[in-house]
Amino acid sequence: MPADFIAWSDLRSVGNDELDVQHQTVVAMINDLHAAIGRQAGDTVVASLMDRLLAYTTLHFAHEEKLLQECEFPHLDRHRRLHQKMLAKTRNLWERSLVPGGVSAEELLRFLKAWWTIHVCGEDQEYAPYLQEALAVD
Repeated sequence: MPADFIAWSDLRSVGNDELDVQHQTVVAMINDLHAAIGRQAGDTVVASLMDRLLAYTTLHFAHEEKLLQECEFPHLDRHRRLHQKMLAKTRNLWERSLVPGGVSAEELLRFLKAWWTIHVCGEDQEYAPYLQEALAVD
């Protein structure tokens, strides 16, 4: 069996079980999308996976932002803007991939992999101490 497109590692953990599970779910969805594209599963299957990924990502971002607001993360506005930009770019790449001669599925996958890897391993790690401190107080 081929290796996952994105491998989960505990190094990606933000120290919050709920958010870690959500991040793992997003990674699994991207891996499913990668596998479907690789086996040329067909437009309907790929579109369904993409729709699910966008819907789940939207819910995840809303939940994460709510927790960041509750723990008074000082960079919430910047983090929220990163989420909005990511969703907009993902939708744009997805729409452009549907047009003949547009963005390739591989380009969309490369963007998703790079963004999620950098975001979870970088930007999300910035809020981890705030979440952990808020949990210690509760």
